[in-house]
Amino acid sequence: MSPAMHPDPDSEEAALERRVAELEQALKASEESLAIERLKLQQTEAALLQMAALFGNAPVSLILMGDDGRITDLNAEAERAFRCRREAVLGRPLEDVIDPVDREEARRLIAECLEGAVQRGVERLLWPGRACGLEDSTLMFPIRNAAGEVVGAAMTEDLTEIKDSRSLLATVNRELRQLAVLDGLTGLVNRRSYERVLSREVRRAARSREPMTVAMIDVDEFKAFNDTLGHAAGDAVLRAVADVLRGAAQRAGDVVARYGGEEFVAVLPGVDAEGAARIGERMRSEVEQLAVPRDDDDSAVVTISVGLATWVPYRDSAPPKIVEAADRALYQAKDEGRNRVVVVDLGRDGPARSLGADAGSSKHEAS
Repeated sequence: MSPAMHPDPDSEEAALERRVAELEQALKASEESLAIERLKLQQTEAALLQMAALFGNAPVSLILMGDDGRITDLNAEAERAFRCRREAVLGRPLEDVIDPVDREEARRLIAECLEGAVQRGVERLLWPGRACGLEDSTLMFPIRNAAGEVVGAAMTEDLTEIKDSRSLLATVNRELRQLAVLDGLTGLVNRRSYERVLSREVRRAARSREPMTVAMIDVDEFKAFNDTLGHAAGDAVLRAVADVLRGAAQRAGDVVARYGGEEFVAVLPGVDAEGAARIGERMRSEVEQLAVPRDDDDSAVVTISVGLATWVPYRDSAPPKIVEAADRALYQAKDEGRNRVVVVDLGRDGPARSLGADAGSSKHEAS
């Protein structure tokens, strides 16, 4: 038999190893993608809970409808005003639960409202056989989300209690827009809003020649914590850490945001390297003092690592990559053992401190 008829064992083995490596890489990518999607789902669920609280506690009758005009929700005030049970009307077209005399008029009003029109002087909309007391002053108006899309309609039973209907509309829509700039889980500013704040503060610092600091904060070994104690415990930790960070950066102008996952970021206008070290150490120590067990046997507590970068503008100086510098400082804090604070002073020769629970000294870090 010729050599060409015998496969090369080494070649087959190498090809198999390459294939295994490719499959492992694909599996890792799939796991990372799944983790991202899981996080997005958690954030969406938290935002929906916030929306539900706003909706349920509104002091006016609120009814939400889908694009097909079917009732998707109504709040307690609407149940009281219309003398109906929520469960009895969910999923039904609003026009079907209006008194037959008014259905044609209701159909027109609803269609126009869902297209964005504000309806004033609504004559009367009655549940079958039950007067709900709505008078000529009744107002129906669209509720919009942050993107400007109509997501429902609101009706008030007596505008004598509301001096300015446009003020009510502005209040409701302002609350809805606020939900679009906040992180649903922690209540902190979300990443998109933080990026706008950062851009604004960099420009302001350049004009005023005043220092500014950016902090990157990461919950140490959070994935292991989540895997051991579960996502509910992980969410509780993220909320607790967010509360500490919010309390540590509470001056006017300070902004703390959730950057993504277990990572947070803070923009601290007017803060120099010395101030950054104090704020970062307060964040670190107060999270440690929460004494949240990191595993089942209480052998360790949840901690954070903090990287801060400070920039003092000089004449004709260009804004540095301050976020990247803070991120490098964060990685340095983790490399040095976690539960630490590293401060980098950009463009200045001077000490940048590396602090931790066991650190009694500081060292220089210049960029």
